[in-house]
Amino acid sequence: MFNHFFNKLSLTLILVFFTFQSQSQNQNKAWTLEDCIKYAFENNIDIKKHQIIIQQNELILRQHKLNRLPTIEATINNDLGWEKDYDKDENVYSPLISSTSSSYGINSSISLFNGFRVNNQVSQANLDMQVGNIHLESIKESLEITIIKAYLDILYAQEEVNNIEKQIETSKQELQFAEERMNLGYISKSDYLQIKSALASEKLSLANAMSELELGKLSLMQLMDLPASPDFTIVSPDISQLINTARDLNPDSVYNTALKTKPQIKEASLIVKRNLYEEKIARADLLPSINLSAGISTEWNSNNTFFNYRSQLNNEFSPYVGLSLSIPIYQKSQVITNIRIARLLVEDAKIDEVNAKNILRKETELAIADFSSAIIRYEASIEQYNAVIESYNVASEKFRLGILNSIDFLIVKDDLIRAESALLNTKFNLAFSNKILDYYLGIPLVLSE
Repeated sequence: MFNHFFNKLSLTLILVFFTFQSQSQNQNKAWTLEDCIKYAFENNIDIKKHQIIIQQNELILRQHKLNRLPTIEATINNDLGWEKDYDKDENVYSPLISSTSSSYGINSSISLFNGFRVNNQVSQANLDMQVGNIHLESIKESLEITIIKAYLDILYAQEEVNNIEKQIETSKQELQFAEERMNLGYISKSDYLQIKSALASEKLSLANAMSELELGKLSLMQLMDLPASPDFTIVSPDISQLINTARDLNPDSVYNTALKTKPQIKEASLIVKRNLYEEKIARADLLPSINLSAGISTEWNSNNTFFNYRSQLNNEFSPYVGLSLSIPIYQKSQVITNIRIARLLVEDAKIDEVNAKNILRKETELAIADFSSAIIRYEASIEQYNAVIESYNVASEKFRLGILNSIDFLIVKDDLIRAESALLNTKFNLAFSNKILDYYLGIPLVLSE
């Protein structure tokens, strides 16, 4: 008994160890974009709930198919009763006499014609399955776009931190140089303190940037439904290939491609077809129905003393076959009302389909406009940065030679910092705009590492 307990305890500890080790590896590894998306797909609550809906649709489809088969049931009845026996000769009733009776039967029925209701229900359930699967694709695509945005936000924040750290290193050298010149009497203490104040401001900017980086990581982990961890890191892919300014984009071409690839359009189209079957199912109630039934039955009664149990069952054995026809005549306009409601559902679905296409057209137009605007801003920021860096190099040299005071130098340096930040911002905006266009063109949403 002790050995059995020890074995179970050892197995439990091993499972706990490997579970903890697996979680630890998840937290410590550097996550690629594909890793983040895969993990999110596996753990997202909306995806899990919709997968349950898909399973329900599968069961409904299976049941509608089974409804084509006949039903079979067995019946067994046992009754205990009391009755008085009438004596014609004496013209009197006997005292209450108990009696026992039993009956047995097997019955089966099948619908020969039901206005094509079952066939239409099967077709509708098939469409419900397709709608469910396509809607799942839509949920995944939306989550994928959100994760890509969060992933790029982290990369942007990381580069912002790196840039500020480089600025701080440069400022430390400038402060050291300013201190030396102040000690030699070449610059005033006021100029020195201006440089020192600028360094302190850059350290504060670094703290803010690092805070934004950590918030970005937390946002991504929450999107993935991954428990927060201070060790969470991502792989930094090569963003330069996403800075594609040579795409020749025609709005009609992008829109037509999106019409063929986007799940929300396919879903809206399928819902129209699905609701058309709702009308056909409602119309089935206007048509007659034909059902075939068959069965066998037998019975036994204890008051029958002339035949024993087996003989009674044999003698009372009676098979039957029946064919029933049901013709609807008047149902208080319920069927007509159901048909009209079904027609309205079709019209509503058609409007939703048109609306989905209109929304997609506006989204593709906006995506192209954003991309074009991102290119203009990115190219302008490059031009601005190149001009400012030259100005900064000249100002830095003048400051070292004592020709430029600290205030004028810091003004030029602030321009450089703003230009670097603008260039970084426009670069990542252009990268994201590229991925949005890939989304509408049906191109896989991946980043090269």
